[in-house]
Amino acid sequence: MPDGLPHVPLRLKGTTTVENERNSYDIQLDADDNTTLDTILHQELGNEPAVDNSIVLNGITLQICEMVGRRIATVAILQTPPRAAADPLP
Repeated sequence: MPDGLPHVPLRLKGTTTVENERNSYDIQLDADDNTTLDTILHQELGNEPAVDNSIVLNGITLQICEMVGRRIATVAILQTPPRAAADPLP
């Protein structure tokens, strides 16, 4: 995700394709261009995704915001913060 984007979640439709989100937001996900966010989440989470379920791909968190039946209607996308280095033991 480019540095110029805010570090707040972007809300996109589940029908958004990888190609569309890459062209619009420069977000690189490891999936075919025609794959939708709905499809990615269903594949990664299995048969019973639910609101607030999330996955991390390539440092990007995809979180389900809204569902209509089994269809994922809205997805939040945000840059996953890097893990803080553990404090050294005294």
